[in-house]
Amino acid sequence: MNTIEPSRLLAQLALYCAKTLERDKGGRAFADKLGLQDERLFERFRVGFATNALLSVIPSKGPMRAALIDLGLLTKQGKVAIEGCLVVPVPDLSGEIRGIVIIDQGGKEKRIPANLPLHALNPQPLRNRPAVLVDSVLKALLYAQAGIVEVLPLSEEALEAEDAFIRENRPQKAFCDMDKSGGLKMLQRLEIPCHRLKIAWPATSTQINEAIKKAEPFTSHVGQDATAKVFDELVRFTCEEREYELTDLDPRDTERLRVRLRAVRNGAFHLDTLDLYAARSRANFAKAAANLFGVAAGDLEGDLCLMIRKMEAIRAADRRKRAGKNAGYSMTADEEAEALEYLSRPGLLGRIIQDMEKLGYLGEEVNKRIGYLITISRKLESPLCGVILSRAGSGKSSLMELLAEMIPAEDLTNFTRMTPQALYYSAHKGLRNKVLMSGEDEGLAGSDYALRELISSKKIRLAAPVRESETGKFQIEEYEVEGPIALLFSTTKPSIHFENATRCFMLSLDESPEQTRMIHEAQRHGRTAIGLENRAVKEELRRMHRNVQRMLRKVVVLNPFAPHLDFPSEPLQMRREHEKYLSLIDAVALLHQHQRRRFTAEINGREVECIEAAIEDIEEANRLMTEILGTGRDELARPSRELLGHVRRMVEERAKTNGVSPAAVRFNRRDIREFTGWSDSQIKAHISQLENLEYLLVSKGERGRTYRYELAYEDAVLERKRLPGLTDTAKLRALARKGGLGDAAAMVRKSGMVGYGLVEVRDHDSGGISSTNGVESLKVGRNGRKDKGRGG
Repeated sequence: MNTIEPSRLLAQLALYCAKTLERDKGGRAFADKLGLQDERLFERFRVGFATNALLSVIPSKGPMRAALIDLGLLTKQGKVAIEGCLVVPVPDLSGEIRGIVIIDQGGKEKRIPANLPLHALNPQPLRNRPAVLVDSVLKALLYAQAGIVEVLPLSEEALEAEDAFIRENRPQKAFCDMDKSGGLKMLQRLEIPCHRLKIAWPATSTQINEAIKKAEPFTSHVGQDATAKVFDELVRFTCEEREYELTDLDPRDTERLRVRLRAVRNGAFHLDTLDLYAARSRANFAKAAANLFGVAAGDLEGDLCLMIRKMEAIRAADRRKRAGKNAGYSMTADEEAEALEYLSRPGLLGRIIQDMEKLGYLGEEVNKRIGYLITISRKLESPLCGVILSRAGSGKSSLMELLAEMIPAEDLTNFTRMTPQALYYSAHKGLRNKVLMSGEDEGLAGSDYALRELISSKKIRLAAPVRESETGKFQIEEYEVEGPIALLFSTTKPSIHFENATRCFMLSLDESPEQTRMIHEAQRHGRTAIGLENRAVKEELRRMHRNVQRMLRKVVVLNPFAPHLDFPSEPLQMRREHEKYLSLIDAVALLHQHQRRRFTAEINGREVECIEAAIEDIEEANRLMTEILGTGRDELARPSRELLGHVRRMVEERAKTNGVSPAAVRFNRRDIREFTGWSDSQIKAHISQLENLEYLLVSKGERGRTYRYELAYEDAVLERKRLPGLTDTAKLRALARKGGLGDAAAMVRKSGMVGYGLVEVRDHDSGGISSTNGVESLKVGRNGRKDKGRGG
């Protein structure tokens, strides 16, 4: 009786063949003949090579040999049936090997078992992203070797498991390199835009990307004599010999189907905007376009009905895609374990910064730290906000793009521009605990007040007049959108609106020549073969970090050290800076939640998960506040302060050369331009701030004369201001050693705060519940009266 599990046997076979390929020159030559040369590709996909050496590790008789014969891997005569073939193991989504694919000397493939799904060979997240879909494992390996990450092989017959995977992870569009039609029919049935892709191998990533840009949509049938091609901006219909081009003007309007429709014949056309759901609109269009085609208007109305069916299917697919985007990505068990292991190792924030360097952003350690903490603070009740303020070309967009790539798509709202009223019409909880990003502050123009309210009040409400369809009278309709949000945007302006500035961390980038040289070196490295090959590695790193953030739970951070913290009390803006400081400590603790003590507290009858902030979290926050708040308190933006430094050095050099005091030196913008190498537009932007704040004085500038400047005083302090008055964490440690301090659970027990009550304490280090049956339970209601009892 054969008791060997086939999948386990195939996994062992694949492992042996992978080791064979490492040392077998014939196997390497065959792989090279197929176009596969990348060592890392062999390691990543565990590609192997089968030789007669297999016979030396297979028993001469018994269940293993019988199973291999049944699978077709050995002949009944005892020979290796797959000798000289490549062996590629295919896992399931959990990573367990479920079968193998054999690639013979002619490049033909055979799956074992025959019904083996292929989609888990490279299960990259495809949801709402373009993907290359192929019908063979060899093609998938070639695309992956060329640096195409989102490539997925499908079986010829499109198995049920593959269908379910594509439904759950719908790509934005599919570029199909398929000779078989099964997978293509499945994609078209799901209304995924499909484009024909054909590559002549060998091909580089550049050639593949060019082919993708030129890929034409596949034709799908919508009727007996009617076809449709779906492009990015329009749908092209052909009904018998009649041609139409249709653009959906408002895909989310479920009540109407407003389109721009062009009927085309031999260069002549009839163009109109109409509602396909309105019978009168269809009749008018059919009557007007009938003469163009020389047919009866009734024939055209039939064409319009086919268009309605197709457009409804496209809209339904679009709704499913949006619903999938909002639902988020479902991690596999292996992905969860990988992310949890990453979050549990010491030196967490430092490793994240190292990974950001691997992803191509060098230097700027402080800005990367605070930027990352701003993005994860979305899971707090009081998230952080930031603005990157620096000159054009300094790398603002690159930093924001990097941070955005590490955020799960379901938690990110990224706008190029927002109209002033756009936020009020978001879904009621559509922005809650999300990161809102905008590349430039111009994109947020007009939305400042709504953003400030979302940050401070965590809610915005709009009352708008709406005309009732039945009576024609106006009624007030209320729109409410809940926050909170974490906001991050950038600007090239020397300063931003004061009300916004007090709510945000002001981040300025390093504009030094040393940083520029590092950037140049990284850019040059990216053009090398190694740099291009690293693209797949970088995408895998981004995927892992998105999962890391998914593993961060929304928890309440309790800080037992809060009553003992110190913070500067002047000037007045320190009131808001202090709140940012406390939220920064919370964000650091939130990131380290899998390394902190956890417990559950009951608040007004609702259980909430809590973690305890540690002194290390306060130390990290102190370091960052010292670095960034010193700049934030400075009345000058960092580029303006740097310009002032250049001007001072120029004045001192001229004073020394001419033998005069610095106060006697006069200069104009051209002098500054020649000394600094800055552009005229940059100098104009920042010299105005120096004038307004009286760091520079205008000595001349009457009509017909050039502006000339002088330093307002000689001993201007150019160093960044520091932040005195922060808590000495050594004192906190001394207090903690005396006992009672640093136990957030005890703080909940003893606080007597209305609405708090201890339910259980979960010790992270032991992974168990330290207060189970018999622990005292304190449940405090709204009236503040404590009720004691026994329980877990």
